[in-house]
Amino acid sequence: MLFDCSCEATAKLVAEAIDGDFALRPKANTPLAELVKTTTVVPITDLTAKLGEELKVVPLEDMAAQANNSLHNGWTNETVERAAAIVNRRVEIIRTTVLPTVRDISGAVLEAVKNVPVGAELPNIERYAACDMINVPGFMEKVERNTPISYISPDKAPSEEPKSREQLIEFLKMGSSTLDTALAVAINHVGADNPWLLWESLFVNGSKATVERYITFDQAVMDRSLGLDNAILIYVMTDMLKDSEFGVAKQYREGAAYWITKHAKTYNAEITGKKLLRTRMNERGAVVVNAVVYAEFLQRQGTAEMVLGAAASDNTYNTIDAILENSKDCLRAHTVLKSSSFTENSLKLSAAFRTSLTENFMRSFRNERSDAEQGYFEKYPGDESLVISKFDNLLAMVGASSLEDIYRNVAKVLCMSRFFYMDCESYLDAIDVGCKAGLSPEEAEVQAGLREISAFVTSMITK
Repeated sequence: MLFDCSCEATAKLVAEAIDGDFALRPKANTPLAELVKTTTVVPITDLTAKLGEELKVVPLEDMAAQANNSLHNGWTNETVERAAAIVNRRVEIIRTTVLPTVRDISGAVLEAVKNVPVGAELPNIERYAACDMINVPGFMEKVERNTPISYISPDKAPSEEPKSREQLIEFLKMGSSTLDTALAVAINHVGADNPWLLWESLFVNGSKATVERYITFDQAVMDRSLGLDNAILIYVMTDMLKDSEFGVAKQYREGAAYWITKHAKTYNAEITGKKLLRTRMNERGAVVVNAVVYAEFLQRQGTAEMVLGAAASDNTYNTIDAILENSKDCLRAHTVLKSSSFTENSLKLSAAFRTSLTENFMRSFRNERSDAEQGYFEKYPGDESLVISKFDNLLAMVGASSLEDIYRNVAKVLCMSRFFYMDCESYLDAIDVGCKAGLSPEEAEVQAGLREISAFVTSMITK
């Protein structure tokens, strides 16, 4: 028989059909058609006579009573069993085959793209501040006395014994708290390992040195970022050598003094001339600015965007005044730089997504098929090439937007290619909707199962 709950559930649908002036009927040769055939319908007048001719809605208890016959009940049971078998089988395949495959491939894709830059990737701004040693009068006076008129690259080298890092730091102490503090800042700037690298590369007998990577004198003192600090360290090292090595070290001392003086003059000239940009792009991909000038620039309402835009320009704007006076041009250049970087990273991200998806799809499809899949392709071997064709067509449509929800988009591609014959996308969609609505994965799967049952029933209905 038709239970009250069934009648209540369909009452709204019936009312909508009446209002829309259309009738719903079962498709021929379906279980639902047999159910309708076996439903005993009592004339409407018989049901409504006691309630008046104007009544259009049949009382639920009377409607339920109409179908209380053994033939109808038998078809009901058979239909339920058939629907349950079909839906449960399909859902089971989706749960045991489709979902694990989606999780496996989407996880691999996510791992492959997680380190690819997202959005615009702009250069950092590095602030360069000269070592305080150049502001110590006694030290600079001594350096100036040893500064030659012109620079000649040293062609000799001391032959000192190796020192440990700790021994070298002690060796470099000059006995003045002011000088030692300033030197500690220089060491911190170049990195704790750099003094040791300089010592081993330049001062130690080659047969005794332990470093794998050597640096030449010219490389050390001519470096745009670390040249001043390196020159100061070399100068102090030569100044602290034993008297017996003084003559050999003279070239190093004078060479270091020359570059200390040169770097200090350049740095101070930048401050005087308010030259902000020192290096438009260094080896680390950063824009280097004079720290003192940059502080004034920010105080005058300058911004980091203006600096990056100026650095991206054709060597036109370097000073505070030039950048501020042409701020619109600089900001426009920054916008172009940002847009270009965003586009480039989007292309990289899309390429990484497609590459990883293809590799993992092919790996899984060739080597990790379930029994259900294997059975299908044994029955329809020609569909293997169809799967590959469908996948290739879908892959061509993958763009940066696909990475906003990698799991969902991987699932979509798999459902429409590898599992096209299962019609599983609607089930996964229902799970996704349920999870986003706050349901647990288990609850979302139950709701998805109910939707599958509803879809099975509605597939047997037509207007």
